[in-house]
Amino acid sequence: MSQITDTDLQELKDLIKGLDKKMDLGFAEVKGELNLVNTRLTLLETAVTKLDGRLWTFGGIALSVTLGSLLTVFVRYLFSDSPKL
Repeated sequence: MSQITDTDLQELKDLIKGLDKKMDLGFAEVKGELNLVNTRLTLLETAVTKLDGRLWTFGGIALSVTLGSLLTVFVRYLFSDSPKL
């Protein structure tokens, strides 16, 4: 087996330092992409919240109109001898 020299050790140290720098750059890139995803998810959440409010409003109006129509038919039937629809 060959002996490890100081040059070999220095090359290994340099290689490890280079890999560490590449890892730091890679993590910074991933962190930037995660921030972008987080921003997009926040925008999506806002849009869904607005849509949810509009759907509840539509459902409330539709339910009110339906119940009002049924109440009108019921009242006409109850207080009239010949109900008109």
